[in-house]
Amino acid sequence: MDREELIEVLILSTRYQADQFREQLLASLTAYFPTSLAAYDAYRHSKERAVLSYFGALVKAKANFLLPVTFYFMCSMTRISHLDYLKDIPTETWLQFYRGKDALLQAFPEFLEGLSVKVFRSNPPPESSNELDEDGNPVITKASCCEGEWRAMFYGIWNEYGRRRAVDVSLPVPLEDLLALYNGLSKVFFGCNACAKLLREEIVSHRKKIWDSLPMKFGVAETWEELSIPRGKQISSIKLSDFADDMKIVTSCLVPSPNWGV
Repeated sequence: MDREELIEVLILSTRYQADQFREQLLASLTAYFPTSLAAYDAYRHSKERAVLSYFGALVKAKANFLLPVTFYFMCSMTRISHLDYLKDIPTETWLQFYRGKDALLQAFPEFLEGLSVKVFRSNPPPESSNELDEDGNPVITKASCCEGEWRAMFYGIWNEYGRRRAVDVSLPVPLEDLLALYNGLSKVFFGCNACAKLLREEIVSHRKKIWDSLPMKFGVAETWEELSIPRGKQISSIKLSDFADDMKIVTSCLVPSPNWGV
């Protein structure tokens, strides 16, 4: 079953409350919409726009567990509100998207701010030692390990981040920003191994924090755990015509859900 057939049956099964079909179809959709950070990192990120063409059907089908990552995909795209297949999206859904997008604009700056606090303010203040410098003054110990290297990194990142945001200020992709920093760490940070390890751990931790916050940021749920992610048998080899007789029975016996809006 291709994506178009899958979505078509999903709409029908939701409209006529054919729950067994719906659960299998939703389980199949997890192949196109990652629902964990590990799956997201392994995802082929050239497919977002194609997947987005089915967003309207997901909203109608109340496939809430797929909405956080779909909203996040949308954050990296321009002029999406002008796409024909999104013209029937409810206003409240657009508001969810724009509120979450606005919150994500702060995610990468918040990471840098939090890291700088941890690096510079969690250490003891500078103290005078018993040693004297060449002028006979007490030597002042550093406030933090690799202080100069940390400051150089923050300065470089803020300059680069500022230049990019001046061009695409409305495209928040903090998961990608942090992953790029992690992968290019040797080019931007020249401190000791212990500080580099700390930086890598902070990046990994903050990416997980961002991912975990997506349902809340987009107003879908407080956590991923609150969303029901189907784990049943996935549909992969049947055709839309295989459902024809069953769907005739379903549609003749059931009335549309009162929440469907038709």
